[in-house]
Amino acid sequence: MRPWSALVVLVTGALVATLVHEALPALVPRALPELWGMAFSPPDRFGALGPLTGSVAVAALALALAGPVGVGAGIYLGSLAQGTWARLLSGAIDTLTGVPAVVVGFLATSFLLPVLRVVAPAGGGYGLLPAAVALGVMVVPTVEGFAADAMRAVPADLVAGSLALGATLEASVLGVGVAHARRGLSQAVLLGTGRALGEGMAVEMLVGNAPHPPALLAPSQTLTSVLVQQFGLAQPRSLWAHALAVLGILVLALAAGVSALGARRA
Repeated sequence: MRPWSALVVLVTGALVATLVHEALPALVPRALPELWGMAFSPPDRFGALGPLTGSVAVAALALALAGPVGVGAGIYLGSLAQGTWARLLSGAIDTLTGVPAVVVGFLATSFLLPVLRVVAPAGGGYGLLPAAVALGVMVVPTVEGFAADAMRAVPADLVAGSLALGATLEASVLGVGVAHARRGLSQAVLLGTGRALGEGMAVEMLVGNAPHPPALLAPSQTLTSVLVQQFGLAQPRSLWAHALAVLGILVLALAAGVSALGARRA
C-alpha cells in the first residue's frame, strides 16, 4: 500500500471511530427508541427517521432532475461536440463546478422561493423540492464529468464500424457508444447521488428545517440540514450531541454505500 493510501485509510478510520464513540451513548437500549421518531427537535425529540427519509428523498429528486441533464451533456461533450461550442459548454459546466454551495442556496432563496411561495404560501416555499432543485444544479457537473469520461473511453472502432454500415454519427453514438458505456454512465449517476447526499449548506438554506414529516413544499428536515443547523448548539456529552453523531454516521454510511456501488459499476 502506498503511503498516501495508508494515510487516507488512517484518517477515514479515525473519523469513523470518533463518530462511533460519540454515538454509542445514543445507541443503548434505553435511548434507542428516541431515534425512531420522525422529528429531530431538541431537547425532547431526537428522531433520525424523518431526517433520513428527507435526505434520501432530496437526493432522489435531485438525481431525477440532474441525471438526464448531466448524462445528456456528458454524451454530447464526450462524443459529439466539437469546436467553439464544445469549449463554451464545457467551460460553463466547469464554472458551475466552482460555484460555492452557499451561493447556489442564496440564488435559489432569492429567485426560486418567491415562485414557490405562490404555489404553497403556508410553507413559505421551503421544502424538499427547492432543496432538490439547488442540489440538482450542483450535481450536474459531477454527472457530466464522469459521463463524458465514459463516452471518451468507447473504442473508436465501434463507432467507425457503425458509420461504415451507413448509420449517422448521432445514431452511432446513441446506439453503439451509449450501449458500450452504459456501466460508466450508471456510475456517473451513482457518484452524483453520493455528492447530493453529502451536501448540507444549500439544503439547510432551502429545506425549512422544521421537525415535520418530509414534504415537497413544506418545511422539512434532512440529515445534513440538521447537522449544519445544530452541530454548534448541542452541549458536549449530551443526548443531543450523541444523537447528532448518529446522524453523522447515517450520512457517512449512505455516501459510502453509494460510492461503493458506483465503484462496483466501474
